[in-house]
Amino acid sequence: MSSSWSRRGGRGRGHHGGRGPSPKPTRKTSIVISGFRERPFLGDLGKMLSSRTKRAIRWVSSEIVSDHSVILTFDSIADASDILRQRDLALGGLRLVATLRPNIRVTPPQQQTLLQYVGSKFQHHPAAMLDLGGALQALTPHIPEADFNDKGFVDAICEIIAGNCRQVTSVRLDGNSIRSLAAFDGLFDAAPMLVNLSLADNKLESVDELDFLSGYAGQLGEIVLSGNPLPTMSAAIQSHLVKMKFTSLRLINGIPAQQLIQFGVQRAVTKLPHLMGSSFEPPQIEPLARSIIVKFFESHGDALYQFYADGAHFSLTVDDVGLRSRYTPSRNLAKLSGWGARQQALKRGKVDVAAALKALPTMHYMLSTFIADVTALSEQVLVIIVNGQFQETAGSSSSTRDFTRVLTMTLTPGGWLIANDHLHVSIAAEDRSKAPLPPSQLMVVQLAQHSRCDPESAYHALVAGAGNPETALRLIQSGAFPARVQ
Repeated sequence: MSSSWSRRGGRGRGHHGGRGPSPKPTRKTSIVISGFRERPFLGDLGKMLSSRTKRAIRWVSSEIVSDHSVILTFDSIADASDILRQRDLALGGLRLVATLRPNIRVTPPQQQTLLQYVGSKFQHHPAAMLDLGGALQALTPHIPEADFNDKGFVDAICEIIAGNCRQVTSVRLDGNSIRSLAAFDGLFDAAPMLVNLSLADNKLESVDELDFLSGYAGQLGEIVLSGNPLPTMSAAIQSHLVKMKFTSLRLINGIPAQQLIQFGVQRAVTKLPHLMGSSFEPPQIEPLARSIIVKFFESHGDALYQFYADGAHFSLTVDDVGLRSRYTPSRNLAKLSGWGARQQALKRGKVDVAAALKALPTMHYMLSTFIADVTALSEQVLVIIVNGQFQETAGSSSSTRDFTRVLTMTLTPGGWLIANDHLHVSIAAEDRSKAPLPPSQLMVVQLAQHSRCDPESAYHALVAGAGNPETALRLIQSGAFPARVQ
């Protein structure tokens, strides 16, 4: 797919060499939250909004109007944007809706000025394109209140587009001091055929602002974001985060969009719940990390094969002897003596890793128990540590297990793949009090003498046999606990 911007100057640049208009005083921004049946408590509303946005929500003023709707005013559009991006807001069992309140009312003469300007910037050939790059600077002398962050002003432009150039497929909005796309939630209705969009050289600080353009999720083919103060991250990671919002994208900043996760898992993915206590460093890595965690832990059997790099390693440890007969091989020092034996238990290569995973008991991971600690060590290395629980299924019975999984991932031409996977399994914390008491020293000595094995093996066999010496003896004789003859 070629870039539509290549015909009109440098990619990602506005008409003014990337310079936006002279700074204007930042206007306060108001949002309206509706859906209340009675006068709400603002304290409860603030707590709910802070919980949903994961940030402390503070407004500079508030007003409750006659229909019980709440008008909240913030210092800037960026402060309100997090709230406006939320879906399914609810308080006290009531579904609430947050909308951006327009500050500007475009007068008829100003609307005529906008009509003439937009008309002069629209071209039919070689493609239907509307070039509003640098429009703020051009319009300010005629419309001093012009502001591409204000819903009233942007709605006026969208109305002109809908009535005069609805067939437009490419729109350039470079260099217009856009801090948030909240005012553009009506763009899809005005220009439903849009395929190319440039937002270069604005003031967008979060990729999540693109959520306001969700109508183009499966349609947009190209987007330009260069020149915005977005968080520092590799081009590959930024490309992935943007492509998660617009699955049809082919070009991002003029570069082919990268699909970092290509696991080919043919199944529905459950949304990962809020990971209370989790950490993501840097915070911008959270959407990518959540996507990886969900896809990986909801996959089973052969589907796991595609998650691993060709030279991947896998190791398994358990801290309870009773689990070792089901979770093998284990690299526990208590079980395997000698460096060679421990290295032999380490699985190398994606084929051996996949085979080892398929040999494990069936695990149904409980996503609601997950706590994740994710760190991007570099642009190419990601470490994901997940603590949680799973249901182990064996026949008609099931047991809850605790686990810790450490995934070291590297960025490859095929996407993010696992280079090293370590799984640690233990008895669920709530079940540990039910575990049998350790065998007595006398019983250990007697079993060791009778089986002619070392005391350590006798001890582990007794634990695995729930304290029953006959069961322990059979385990030793079967080779489950390799005995060193005394």
